[in-house]
Parts: sequence; C-alpha cells; structure tokens
Amino acid sequence: MMKVCPNCHLESKQGDFCTRCGTHLEKPAKKKRVKPALIIIISAVVIIAAGVAALFLVILPMKRYDRAIEHFNNKWYIEAFTSLEGLSMGYKDMSELYPYYSAYASFERGEYEVAAQKFGALAGYKDADSMKNMCYYLFAHELLTDGKYDEAYYTFGLVSGYRDSADMVLDVRYRQATELMQSDGARAKELFLSLGSYKDSADKLVECDYFAAMNLLDAGEYSEAYNAFLALDGYRDSRFMMSECRYRKGRDLMDAHDYEGAIERFLTLGDHRDSANMVLECRYLWGAQLLEAKDYPGAYTQFNAAGDYKDSKTMVLEVRYQYGVELMDAGDFAGALQRFEAIGDYKDSIALAEKARQNIH
Repeated sequence: MMKVCPNCHLESKQGDFCTRCGTHLEKPAKKKRVKPALIIIISAVVIIAAGVAALFLVILPMKRYDRAIEHFNNKWYIEAFTSLEGLSMGYKDMSELYPYYSAYASFERGEYEVAAQKFGALAGYKDADSMKNMCYYLFAHELLTDGKYDEAYYTFGLVSGYRDSADMVLDVRYRQATELMQSDGARAKELFLSLGSYKDSADKLVECDYFAAMNLLDAGEYSEAYNAFLALDGYRDSRFMMSECRYRKGRDLMDAHDYEGAIERFLTLGDHRDSANMVLECRYLWGAQLLEAKDYPGAYTQFNAAGDYKDSKTMVLEVRYQYGVELMDAGDFAGALQRFEAIGDYKDSIALAEKARQNIH
C-alpha cells in the first residue's frame, strides 16, 4: 500500500520514513466497509417514504378529484362537493371548481338564494350564469308561495329575461292586489291600476272600490261608506249596503241611548232587515228612559206609539198611574183624578181616584 509523505508528498511503498526528507510516514487509514444489510434497510425506508409521499400528494388527491367529477356527472352534487373538501386550492383547477361545486351543492339542498349568489360570483364559468338565473327563478317562486309578494316581485325582476319571469312580475302584483282587496282596497286599486290590461285588472278596480266601502263601513265611518256605495251605482249589493250604513248607524245611536236619532235612521229604511222592529224597540226603551226621568207626557207618547210591542200597553197604564200619584202628592187632585179614571182598575187606581174626589169636594 502506497504511503504519501505529508511534507513533500513523495509516494513510498516501504519504510516508515520518507526517503527524500525523512518525515515520519503514517499508515493510511483503512476504509470502513458498509454492511450490505444496512444498505438494503436504508433503501427500503427511502422507497417507502417516497411511496407514502406519492400516495398522499398524488394518488389520493387524484382519486378524490376523479371521484368528485364522477359524482358531479351523476348529478350527486352534495357528494361531489364533499369529495373536493380537503384538497388544496392549488390542486389543478380547484380554485374555480370548488366554489362551483359548492354552488351546486346549495342548489341540491334547495338553498336557491344562496346558490344564486354563489353562481353569480362565478360569472362566465361553465353554466354558472344560467344556473344563477334558474336559482333566482326558483327562489322567487318560493317567495310567492309564502305570500312574500314584494320580495318575489323584486327577485323575478332580477331575471326578467329568464323563462316567464317577465310575466311573473305582473302575476305577483296581480295576486298581491287580489289578496289586498278586502283588507286594503286603496292599495289593491293602486296595484291593479299599475297592471293596465293584464288579465281582468280593469274590472277589478270597481271591486276594489266596493271593498274600500266595506272597510269604511266596518270602521264605523258610515257617512263615508254610504257615499262610497252610492258612487258604485248598483254594483253588486251596493244599494243594500247603503241601507246597511244607515241601519248600523241607527244601532250605534241606539246603543248610545240616542233613541230619537236611531228612530230617525230606522224610519228611512223601510223593510231593511228588522228596521221596523228596531223602531218599536227604540220607542220602548226611550219611553222607559223618559219614565225614569219623570217625563210622563214624553214616556206616554213613546209607549203609546209602540202599540202592542212587548208590554207597551201596560207601560202606558204605568205612566198614567205614576203621573197621577205625582199630581196627587203635589195637590193637583183634579189632574190626578183624570189620570186614575183613565186607567180603570190598574193597581189601586180606583181607591186613589176616590181619594182624589174626596179632596176635590
């Protein structure tokens, strides 16, 4: 084995000293031999590590990606989106595909508004534009079904060129106006006016006026309601309702104990409902009111005008009797005698009449 002088670098085969400069020569170090088994183990570890890296970085992402594509092609949109979850946004076209599949997953769940917004953010990508329109269209129909007319009107307007959306914009207002006719006739009329010749909107206008008049009547605005029904010129039962305005006013006056005003209304109504009977009831109640106030002439007039209604004839006798007692107490025996003689054998009127005669003589 050759030895190399560390001083002059002369190579020598034998001896422990350099033949040129005499420097002591060291024995060359022996090279350690690597055992074959260790080499095999290290190689195996490297190969396995490379395989694992390939599995997680290449094979599994590829399989998940391919599975997502397959699910999507089968219209299993939620499964397709789920398969993409966890993949790096830098993998292939994930930056666009992931939000696209997310939009479709929302679509499959019936989250149409959310899906429309997601597709809208992908303008120009694949079929995102047409899907946005479809989702808004379906969402608008949901709003319409729920009676959210203003929201449905706005949403159909977002996609007015899609399918029959332009017609649905009008239909939403028509349905809204129809529903409002009984509760808010003025607003309903405003909506029908905006629809022009759509369906029977023009014919609905007079119907709105009818319901507006009904609302006034129900609110106790009788004069305004009467005039509104009058303006309808015989539409439906508007003439009957004109009488109804006076009738209800009469009932309100009656409840307020304004029997004179109530009688005045009922007398103009002829055979409308039980108006004739209400006149008699008012006279009876008014008579009782006057009797309590000791207005005997007035009470007599009302009970007498009530005729055979309830016990009006008996109340006529009672009025004269109480009036006679009051006159007697006041010393007007002649006036008392006249009242007692007029009622015959009512209560103790005969005895009271005799007492009045004795006081006169």
